[in-house]
Amino acid sequence: MRLSISTENGVTIPLPRTTVRRIVSHALSAEGLRVADPWELSILFTGADDIRAWNLRWRGIDRATDVLSFPAAEGEGASYAPFLLGDLIIAPAVVAAHAARYRVAPEQETAFVIVHGVLHLLGHDHLSRSQRDHMRERERAIMQGLGYHHAS
Repeated sequence: MRLSISTENGVTIPLPRTTVRRIVSHALSAEGLRVADPWELSILFTGADDIRAWNLRWRGIDRATDVLSFPAAEGEGASYAPFLLGDLIIAPAVVAAHAARYRVAPEQETAFVIVHGVLHLLGHDHLSRSQRDHMRERERAIMQGLGYHHAS
């Protein structure tokens, strides 16, 4: 697995890079993918204003969000890169605010949004009730496998 982790505008990654890699690896494995295969994805940690601009541009929603997922399987060229999963953009400040609201540690909420984003990259969604229920079940199982006993 090739994982690119980067930041912009002075944002600090809220977890050690090795922990981020472990979370992604576990999520992929839990979904039946071999981590030894050449899967590729990137995670960008950015500010709330920046993710708000991304959210407005790509989703038409003018507010900051915790995570945005850009699956490579959607759009032009998807069939040319079968191991390219896509990109995640995460706003640690928004994640920290959600962690406070849900009364969990920011590190746990960061793990949750990474899992949530990876599931989106793998084709999961929550547009319908049945999709949402299935995705929540997968999130809970993966978070429990990571040692977290409560998913947001």
